Amino acid sequence: MDDLGTFRVFRATERNYGIDWCHVLRDHGSVGYTFCRNTLVVLPESFTSVIAVGEGYALIGRHLYIHVGCWFDGASGPAVDGVCNLMAAAVHDMLYRILESRHGCQLDPLDYAMADRTYADIMRAQGGNHWRVLLHYVGLRLFGRLYVAVVKTLKKEQKWIRIGR
Repeated sequence: MDDLGTFRVFRATERNYGIDWCHVLRDHGSVGYTFCRNTLVVLPESFTSVIAVGEGYALIGRHLYIHVGCWFDGASGPAVDGVCNLMAAAVHDMLYRILESRHGCQLDPLDYAMADRTYADIMRAQGGNHWRVLLHYVGLRLFGRLYVAVVKTLKKEQKWIRIGR
C-alpha cells in the first residue's frame, strides 16, 4: 500500500492487510460500501490493453482508479465479507460494471471469466484458503452473470433510496 497524490494505492496480487483496505471504505450495512478515499488498485499483468471509464471509476491498463463515493455491495451470494475477499469483491464489481456497460472502452482481453479469475487471484493473494477461493470462484462462474441480471439490479435501486443519492 502506498499513497500516490490523492490516491491510496493497493497492489491486488500482493498481501494487503484488511485493516488498510477497510480504511478506504465506509460500511453501509446490508446496502454495501462506498469508498471514502480515492483508491488505485494495481491489477495483474493480463490487463495491459483494457481501457474503460464509468461513474466513479476508470480502468486504464492495469490501474483501476476508484473515486470517493463509488458504491459496491461487497461479496455477493452466500459469502461473508472479510479480509480476504473485500478487495476482490470491489474489483470484481467494477469489472462486471465495465462488462455490463461497455461504454467507451476497449475490452480486449476482458471477459466475465477473466473478471472471475481476477477475483480468485486477489482473494488468494489476500490470504484466502484454497477451498474457500475455489468455492467462491465456482459460484461466480456458475451464477455470477445471472446474479447481476436479477438481484444486483434490485439492490442498486434499493441502494439509491437508502443512501439518498
